[in-house]
Amino acid sequence: MLAASVLVVAFFFVSRWAINAPGLGARDAGLALALSFANPVSLYASAALALVSGLLAAVSAGRGAWQPFAYAALVAALPVVYLALRG
Repeated sequence: MLAASVLVVAFFFVSRWAINAPGLGARDAGLALALSFANPVSLYASAALALVSGLLAAVSAGRGAWQPFAYAALVAALPVVYLALRG
């Protein structure tokens, strides 16, 4: 779960950057269009991963194996926090 959260969050930030990158989206309109659709999808995926990881951390809190799920929830919440602070 933590690896999936890291991959989705990394894709969110890379796709956000690559939309206007000089060698990528700024020169290729098709790639920029694809990335502009993929960026919100990765935001939705990270929000869903944050919710699921948070629920799994709460459910497994009694067993002692809650920390990886909590870390996954915190990592997956980074795009939401970024957009809330940056606007």
